[in-house]
Amino acid sequence: MCLTEDALIDFTYGTSRYPAKAQQAAFVKKSTAMLQRLPYVKRYAWFTLSTKRGNGSGLYNGARANRVGAACRAAD
Repeated sequence: MCLTEDALIDFTYGTSRYPAKAQQAAFVKKSTAMLQRLPYVKRYAWFTLSTKRGNGSGLYNGARANRVGAACRAAD
């Protein structure tokens, strides 16, 4: 199984709302650890939206990994 568009975004009210970067980074660490233990998950990918969209779910600011990007890179 491949999981696409994994992210911590709330679409409940029609517009996307993003938790703080610290919360997103904690989610990345915990969710990737769980996904790596599941034998039926072969691949997974973080769903990024531009950091220009408020807090966003992007992994980089320009060429530098932000807090969430650093957590994703550490999970590999």
